[in-house]
Amino acid sequence: MFQEIMRRSTYKQLFIGVVFVGAAVLIYSMVPSNSKPKGRISKVKIEPYVSETRKQLGIPTNNNLVKDEHTETVEKTLKAMQDKLAKLQGLQNKIDDNIAAGKQIINNITRDVAPAGADHKTKAVGATGPSDLANVGKIVSPRVGVLKNNFERIELAVVACGPRFEQASVMLKSNVLFTQSPLNIHIFTDEHRDAFISMFSSWPRNIQQKFNYTIYNITFPNGTSDEWKQLFRPCACQRLFIPNILKDKELLLYMDTDTVTLKSLDGLWRYFKTFNSSHLAALTLEDEVEDISWYKENAKFPYYGKLAVNTGVMMMNLTRMREWDWVSHIVGIHKQWKDKIMWGDQDLINILFHFNPEKVLIIPCNWNFKRDHCKHGSNCKRAEDYGAAIIHGNGHTFINDDQPSFKAVFNTFNQYKFGQDYLEYILAPIQHQLNTLFSTHKSQCAKDPHLFHQGLNRELNRLKMEEAAKH
Repeated sequence: MFQEIMRRSTYKQLFIGVVFVGAAVLIYSMVPSNSKPKGRISKVKIEPYVSETRKQLGIPTNNNLVKDEHTETVEKTLKAMQDKLAKLQGLQNKIDDNIAAGKQIINNITRDVAPAGADHKTKAVGATGPSDLANVGKIVSPRVGVLKNNFERIELAVVACGPRFEQASVMLKSNVLFTQSPLNIHIFTDEHRDAFISMFSSWPRNIQQKFNYTIYNITFPNGTSDEWKQLFRPCACQRLFIPNILKDKELLLYMDTDTVTLKSLDGLWRYFKTFNSSHLAALTLEDEVEDISWYKENAKFPYYGKLAVNTGVMMMNLTRMREWDWVSHIVGIHKQWKDKIMWGDQDLINILFHFNPEKVLIIPCNWNFKRDHCKHGSNCKRAEDYGAAIIHGNGHTFINDDQPSFKAVFNTFNQYKFGQDYLEYILAPIQHQLNTLFSTHKSQCAKDPHLFHQGLNRELNRLKMEEAAKH
């Protein structure tokens, strides 16, 4: 058959054309993938080259060529080559995708900008704020295999600088212990990177399966790092710039380091569903009673409503904040009021919501229970009915002996180790200490121990039942 094809000049020319195309295919396969045209190579893309080859060689097109068995043989050969090339290109695309995925994994476990402690630079700052803060060094947790359940993933952020690691570790421990949904934890720090990594890796595998974490460098607008870092407490103002750093996140729960969670965060996260179209954030009031309000007596600047807001627990719709240009508003407020404020980022947020009250949702006080809610007598009705869900040790309440009930809860969680019995090593010690304080201490908060252990009792028994069900 081959000799018969070669005897016919027309078919000989056609055969040469096929060989020419085959050579082109071979050369194409040797070209690096990044130099090739994107997409699959199909008959539609190859036939123009075949037609041009036929034209140059004076071969009639298929419409004019008399069909016989030899023509059909050559055309079948050509079609088979086209199909094979398409399959090879599909395989090449898969290989390219796998290589790209591998590179991404490597990038995720590497400090891709600079080592810890470096002074990381950001892009230029515009007239009202930074144009981009997203390019920050970060470390991503190894994937242990997060447990799947029917709960929505919760994004949780904390900023820890200076002597704040111990409090941050207790805050994270309590959240991982109680929260039913899987957690994505975002930690902003410089000097405590290794400490956090060591802590997480020391936790049991079944606990590590409940969360992933990412550690970011502290990052402020270019040229203003020192000023922002020292506003109130070291790095506390980092949270103001999170919307422009976590650009791929929509919703986020920010918590101060000096908080301890006594209930699953799922109940708090559901408040996002109550946001109206204007809300950017949700916060608790600073005080429930106007007569004891610090802001009423001392503030030299405008603040939210009559009672102000406390920012120790802050729900943030990052998408809306970016759309509204939150960072530029904050930078502008800081420029105007920085000589008047006292509590740093909290004061700036209060000023912002004073002028934009429709953009904040007020949530119940038991989600940010502070000493002011009990030291002058109980004034948080929600905590009276359901117990405190998050306690906030602002004013060094976890450290000093002003309101030792807060300190007792913090110390118990600090000493607790995963794997120990919840009732024996958390509930019993807290109840014992609170009952002792009720009898011996003069503080008003000590007179209401149920505020602290009422909800905690329910949550720990829930954990106990869930643990028993697994076995």
